[in-house]
Amino acid sequence: MPDLPSSPKVLLVDDDHSALFIYKTHLVRAGYQVVCSPDVTSAKAVIESEGPESFSLVVTDFWMPGETGFDLLRYIRHADRTLAVIIITAEGEKDHVARSLREGAHNFLDKPVSGAVLREAAIKAIESTQKQRSLRATAQEAKALGDTQRLLLGRQTAALSGRLHLFARPHAQAGGDFAAAFAIGEQRFVVLVSDVSGHDLSAAYYSAYLQGVARGMLDRGASIQDVFGRLNRMILDEWNKGGSVELSLSACAADIDLNKKTLTALNCGLPMPYLSDMDGWATPLGETKAHPLGWFDEMPSCAEKTLSGGHLSFWSDGLEDAADRLGVAPLSLAHRLQMRSTGSEELLATISRDDIVAVRLDLSVREDAALTTRLPVLAEIIPGASHGEIDRIQAFLGKSLKVAFPALDDAVLADSLLCIREALLNALIHGCGRKPDRYAFLQAAHDIKTNMLHLSIADDGKGHFFDFDKHENVAAESLIPEHRGLVLMKNLADRMHLSARGNRLSMDFPLSTPE
Repeated sequence: MPDLPSSPKVLLVDDDHSALFIYKTHLVRAGYQVVCSPDVTSAKAVIESEGPESFSLVVTDFWMPGETGFDLLRYIRHADRTLAVIIITAEGEKDHVARSLREGAHNFLDKPVSGAVLREAAIKAIESTQKQRSLRATAQEAKALGDTQRLLLGRQTAALSGRLHLFARPHAQAGGDFAAAFAIGEQRFVVLVSDVSGHDLSAAYYSAYLQGVARGMLDRGASIQDVFGRLNRMILDEWNKGGSVELSLSACAADIDLNKKTLTALNCGLPMPYLSDMDGWATPLGETKAHPLGWFDEMPSCAEKTLSGGHLSFWSDGLEDAADRLGVAPLSLAHRLQMRSTGSEELLATISRDDIVAVRLDLSVREDAALTTRLPVLAEIIPGASHGEIDRIQAFLGKSLKVAFPALDDAVLADSLLCIREALLNALIHGCGRKPDRYAFLQAAHDIKTNMLHLSIADDGKGHFFDFDKHENVAAESLIPEHRGLVLMKNLADRMHLSARGNRLSMDFPLSTPE
């Protein structure tokens, strides 16, 4: 008897009563329930009466009076594509066999069919039916869970009155990467992004469960430190006993209190968050990437900031992996996804192998102030000894800007890259003195109100004061090479400004096509 959890039901269809009796005897002895039909018409009536899912296998002869086994196969494939069909054929009917297999028959058996061959074929066919039905049920559950995730995200996003900009794309119907926003009073809210280890449906269930625990604790006044500590202990005690890591949770939470004008962030295992100011210039929030929850007892410390506008941006590992495959900055890809630029889904379909969640949170605090309009796009730290890699750096920055702004005019891109190159070389060679322990800082931001690209290149050198207008005149008359870059940038950029003893250069470029 086959090792199956129940007694599967088989439908036998053959106009030869002797063959029906023999096949039925073999299958009943093997432990199956068997229903017999003498032709296709009666077989269809049985299937309609009992339902296709009541059967685990159909075994049918090919040639019968009236309709053939192929006609029955097409009927079954329309009624229930998971139900396996075995067709019994006479020798010389290979063309019919090939056609049947193309149309979805599980197998075919040549007459005469022995009991051993029939039983072996039945076991494999029934296993196929059970597997296909399990996959179908899982897909339906995944769709239902995914629909619930998207519904919750939509409601939470709407509840934050335009402050929360969220992109969420599960690799399958539902994902283990999840984002949630919890309102705690009128002026305080917590935004949480989590990534449960694994990519199957169970990861999505674990993620939903752990998010539920977090919500319950926050509603009762717990801090994000309390929440993460409880989740860490739960995973260690309930799932990762014995020192093995069966489940881990990477998570980043931001607790924003608009009354107190405070931001508290805690990151365990996700990529580093970025905090930008009102000008759109972004810096990493925190010092190191801490381990995920469920690994160790100790917990990382929180990062605390006073709010004065700007944005907080953070995302799951899936976005960082996708950016790496594209060869671009994660902040640039996050900007494109959050702006819902045309072609974003198609782009991800070609390179993404994981769930992706990306959050951008507006931190404006005054009720009468408009939400911050400058969005961070690039925040690169470049060692002073990297001047010899300027071609590689320029190519990377060009790809990143093109990903952030897919409709960016090629002429604007070329002008901005030429100015970035000149400014970076000046910062690396003169400001940093080509030293590996000195750094240049490249920032880019998008002003969505004016549709301008804002660039800033700074270095940590000593800098010096000088009269730019005088240098421009001298450069024009004497063609001094050291000054040509500044003249070029002033003429190509829509606006150029030097500050901080010449250590910071800011430039604006119009984006020709609104996003």
